[in-house]
Amino acid sequence: MAWMTLQNPRFLWLLLSIPLLVLSHIIALRIVRKKALAFANFEAIERVTGKRVVSRNTGVLVVRSVVFCMLILSAAGPVLWHYGVTESTTTVLAIDASASMLADDFSPNRLEAAKQAALMFLQNASPGSRVGVVSFSGTAEVLVQPTQDDTIAHSVIENLRVMTAGGTDLGEALITSVNLLISDPRSKRIILLTDGRSTVG
Repeated sequence: MAWMTLQNPRFLWLLLSIPLLVLSHIIALRIVRKKALAFANFEAIERVTGKRVVSRNTGVLVVRSVVFCMLILSAAGPVLWHYGVTESTTTVLAIDASASMLADDFSPNRLEAAKQAALMFLQNASPGSRVGVVSFSGTAEVLVQPTQDDTIAHSVIENLRVMTAGGTDLGEALITSVNLLISDPRSKRIILLTDGRSTVG
């Protein structure tokens, strides 16, 4: 089921000004006609009064009206909502815990920024989804097997610290994550949180 709401419905009152747009268009045409008669500009007369020109002017009015309506509807802020059953997924969060993640180009450092991103994902995960956690540096370690209990993953991520094994092996992290998902019948995905510096493997 889908429905639409408006964030600023008061802008719809501007639709009442469309008759003014039509009126101004008619007045402008009459002014052109009077000028053409005053200067005996027969070409202009034919253009204003002829069937072809009437069609053209009507087309211009329709285009202006449609554009005006679209601008008003856009300003009203339409939001389309869809209600349905979300697909349950299994996700592995692979978090880089190498020494380079202590760099402070993110506040307070890269590791904490990655942990916050992972926690935000947990907070917004669909009900019934399963989440596993892998940390890696020179080696990869499964911290949480995929589970629907996000409190376990939340606690593990909050307490994650830099690993003692040197280097960063992205390949090992991916292999370990894939092994957690390979037998899962659900939709699967791996989210890799790293600074991108692979120094091992």
